[in-house]
Amino acid sequence: MADIFISYAREDRDTARAVARTLEVDAYSVWWDRQLLGGENFDEAIERELDLANCVIVLWSKHSVSSDWVRNEAAAAAERGVLVPAYIDAVKLPLQFRRKHTIDLASWRGDANDPEFDSMRRAIGAHLGRELPLRTPGRLAVAPLSRRLGLVVAVCVVVGLAAWMSTYLIRSARTKRASSPLKTEELHPTSTVSASNTAIAQSPPEEAALKEPKPIGRYSVDQCGSIKDVRSGLEWYVGAERTVSWHEARNWIDGLQVCAGGWRMPTISELKTLYDPTKTAGIGYLAGGKRWPSHIDPVFDIGESSWAWAAGVPKNGMAKSFNFNQGIEAAYSPTGTDYTTRAFAVRRVR
Repeated sequence: MADIFISYAREDRDTARAVARTLEVDAYSVWWDRQLLGGENFDEAIERELDLANCVIVLWSKHSVSSDWVRNEAAAAAERGVLVPAYIDAVKLPLQFRRKHTIDLASWRGDANDPEFDSMRRAIGAHLGRELPLRTPGRLAVAPLSRRLGLVVAVCVVVGLAAWMSTYLIRSARTKRASSPLKTEELHPTSTVSASNTAIAQSPPEEAALKEPKPIGRYSVDQCGSIKDVRSGLEWYVGAERTVSWHEARNWIDGLQVCAGGWRMPTISELKTLYDPTKTAGIGYLAGGKRWPSHIDPVFDIGESSWAWAAGVPKNGMAKSFNFNQGIEAAYSPTGTDYTTRAFAVRRVR
């Protein structure tokens, strides 16, 4: 899973590559469709990465404005609220994207300090929830080998001097201590140990607890009620224990401000990361006189629910959801409440 997904027309591959390489200098992972593995299904790989990316850059050009692929990817990103559009040609955008602020990279020539490119970097940082490093003026460049060797030598000299000085000071202190008369407390070390033990015994229990390392599992619950997943890097917030329609779930998530906000509806791929056939949570959906519990970590207290709504504009009268009992995608009416479907909100861990 990459931080950034780049959508572009194949005719603009060189520009897409330049954007990707420049962003990778900022320690971001960037995905574009030339990075497919041998034997990997093209459509499935693109859909997976598009769904998991926390920022989708769309490069609008005279070629991409007429590309169904790019239009669909831009629409999916806009639906999730992760779209960062940019012009690389002076073109008229498709109608549905004209009200979205679009960064002008039409005159960009690979300069990482270009004001418009820096504007895109700031937009990316806002989506990913982290500050970007400041750049120095000028194009990106790799220092000549002689300069890099010189820097290495300089660092080694400084480290060597620091080590020598540290050794010298320690030896001087030992010599001074050996030539000085011993103090009373040094003649009776047991009294020092006793005082130390007393201090530890009298320390507050909170302080003592901090000294004990605690095991860290996959999930941790924040004070505000969110659930952080260290494996996927996603943070979750589960809605009230009641069945809701797809529209109710989306409206609830759009207005959710708990834990500093920034929540969105999860994709099917993101919900799949929670599915664990070895775990069981809640009592599950009742059907045929039998309960069908969710196979998800018990930290997610979801009661009788077995489904969660997923992002994506409902098509053909059907909306996507994920079945935690069977670990499969499901689709049914976005207004329906026949099944015990809950609202899950997600964002990147902050």
